Amino acid sequence: MEHETAEAADAGARGSSATFTGPRWCDVVETPAGWIVLAGRGSVVSSASFPFPDRFGAVWAATADHPDAQSGGPASVLLSAGCFYTDYFSSRPPTKVVSLDLSELTDFTRRVLIETSHIPWGAVRSYGEIAQQIGCPGGARAVGQALGRNPVPILVPCHRVLASNRQIGGFTGGVCWKQRLLRIEGVELT
Repeated sequence: MEHETAEAADAGARGSSATFTGPRWCDVVETPAGWIVLAGRGSVVSSASFPFPDRFGAVWAATADHPDAQSGGPASVLLSAGCFYTDYFSSRPPTKVVSLDLSELTDFTRRVLIETSHIPWGAVRSYGEIAQQIGCPGGARAVGQALGRNPVPILVPCHRVLASNRQIGGFTGGVCWKQRLLRIEGVELT
């Protein structure tokens, strides 16, 4: 199903059949790891948070981070996202696809995120490998910076990208989150 996630990211970058129109919305979804803030427009997600331990914290962050957004997202999007995260945090490769909107990102960041979305569950790549795959040899540092701007962590699995020596590298959500996500997928680090 990871291929489906990659297709959703590809489609979001190109402007697929998913709906990108309508007012911006924001909502929270309960997951086995906590509450996640989602934001988007129409039937696509353009931003997702890391889990908050309680609903109050998630709602507060949603209001603070998305003050102009309508409260409440489309039920079908929230259901798909809820199923995705439930599978993920239950150590199962997600079976639901969440359509993503990456259109507000730079072309380079979009290419990095789309390539990253092709990394299968339980596998890892290096920053240099991603750079090579998008035609930017020697661009490992730029790939790391682009991954640091990933607005939809976990949905686009930037945690699956490591330093060339299989060391953890950096992570916007913190190294502990990156290690936790990799452990959920059964990845053993040196």
